[in-house]
Amino acid sequence: MSSSDESLPGKVIWARRGFWARFTPEIERAFRRHYEDDLVQRARWSAVIAAAVMAVYSLLDVFMVEPDILPQFLWVRWLFMILPLLCVSSLSYTTWGARHLQKIAAVASVSSALAVVAMIVIARRNGTPIEYEGIILTTFYFYCCGGLRIRWSLLAGSVAAVSYPVAEYFAGLSAHDLAVRSLFLVSTNVVGLISAALMELAARRGFAQLIALETMSNSDPLTGLLNRRALDRRLPALWENARRNGENVQIAMIDVDYFKQYNDHYGHAGGDDVLRELGALLSDKSHNPQDLAARFGGEEFLCIWSTPPDQSAEARLEEILREVRELARLHEKSPLGRLSVSIGAIELRPDPLLAPDAAGALREADALLYRAKSQGRNQAVLSRARAPQARAEKGVFQTLSLGGN
Repeated sequence: MSSSDESLPGKVIWARRGFWARFTPEIERAFRRHYEDDLVQRARWSAVIAAAVMAVYSLLDVFMVEPDILPQFLWVRWLFMILPLLCVSSLSYTTWGARHLQKIAAVASVSSALAVVAMIVIARRNGTPIEYEGIILTTFYFYCCGGLRIRWSLLAGSVAAVSYPVAEYFAGLSAHDLAVRSLFLVSTNVVGLISAALMELAARRGFAQLIALETMSNSDPLTGLLNRRALDRRLPALWENARRNGENVQIAMIDVDYFKQYNDHYGHAGGDDVLRELGALLSDKSHNPQDLAARFGGEEFLCIWSTPPDQSAEARLEEILREVRELARLHEKSPLGRLSVSIGAIELRPDPLLAPDAAGALREADALLYRAKSQGRNQAVLSRARAPQARAEKGVFQTLSLGGN
C-alpha cells in the first residue's frame, strides 16, 4: 500500500509498516475482530474438507495397508484426525466455539500431526514403512488452509517438526534419511510461515483499503468530520448506549456567524480554511469513542457527547467559544470584527422506559441555535432537561446563555 494510506482524515492507520505490519491500537482491535470472523469461516470449511480427504485416505488404507496394522491405522486416522476436524467445524457454529475456535483448531491440528507421526512409526515398526510426505502435507495445511493465526499454525508445525524426527529416530530410521527428512520438514515450516505471514499482510492491506473506503464514504472531505450519512447511522447506537448506561447526552449545534459575508469578502478558499479550523477544533473536543462530531451542512456543525451525569456541558461550550475567539481570525463584515460562532445545545438523559427520540433532540438543539443567533450571536444557549422524560415544552427546560465576548 502506498504511503498515502499512512493516515486518513482523522484516523492514523499504520503503527508499523513492512512484512510484520501492525495497525494503531484502535484499528488493530477492529482488524482482529474482522480477521477472526474470516478465520472462523475458513477454519469451518477447511476442517470439513480435510476430514473428507482423510476419510478417502481411510478407504485407501483398506486396500494399501497391511492387514496386521490396518485396525491401528483406522483407529488413529478416525479418532485423532477426522473426529477432531469435525469437532472444529461443529463447534464453530456455537457462540463458545466461535470465540475459542483458534485454540480448538490448534488442538485439532496438533492431534492430526501426531496422528500422522504415529501412523508412520506404526508402519515402520511393522516392517512396511510408508512415505513420510504425509507430514509435509499436514504441515502445509496448518499454515495455508486451516484458518489458523500465525502463532497457532507455528505451534502445530513445530510439534510436527520435533515429534517426527524424534519418533523416526527411536523407530530406527537411518541417520542419513533422518537428516534429509528433517531438513525438508523444517524447510516446509519456514515456507509455510512465510506464506501465512504474507496472507495476513494481504488481509491487512485489504482491511486498510476497506477502512479507507468507509472513511471516505462517511467523512466530510473538507473537514474530515463525519458527514450527515454517517451521523444518521451512528446516532441511534450512541443514543441506545447512553440509555443503557444511564449517561447524559449533550447535543450542540454550532454555526459560523455571518459566514456568507465572510465567504463573499475573503473568498471561498478563506471560507474553507475557517471550516477546516473549526472542524479540527470540534474533533479535538469529541475524542472519546462515544462522541460524534459531524458537519451537518454548509457552515453548520453538530457535536454529540455521551457523558457521566456529573459532567455538565457548560465548560465544554465555553471552551469552544474561547478557542474560536483565540483563533483571532479577522472578519471585517461581522459586528465583532472577528470570527465567532453561535451554539444551540441541549443536555438530557434518555429515558430507558420511553422510545428514543434522537431526531426530536436534534430539532431542539437547532431551535436553540436560532435563539442564540437572534439574541446577538457569539454565544451558546443551553437547555437542560429537569427530568429524563422531559420534552421541549414551555417551562420544562432551564436555559443558560454563555457569552463569547
